[in-house]
Amino acid sequence: MSGGCHRAATGNISIFVGGKREGFEKALPVLSCLGRRILHVGDFGSASILKVITNYLATVHLVSLGEAWTIAKNQD
Repeated sequence: MSGGCHRAATGNISIFVGGKREGFEKALPVLSCLGRRILHVGDFGSASILKVITNYLATVHLVSLGEAWTIAKNQD
């Protein structure tokens, strides 16, 4: 899942699903109640890898923003 608590409360999260396509198709009606974007991303484990990547990208974004603010603050 991706989107945070604020999106989860409104049913507007993205859901990444790994596994066999047949299982994904069976679960899709239930998953559609939980989120807006439901993506089948491949074999088992693929969704976990994708989630780690999205978390990494969010972390890199926050760190770079902090660095930019520090540089801006230290300018005279």
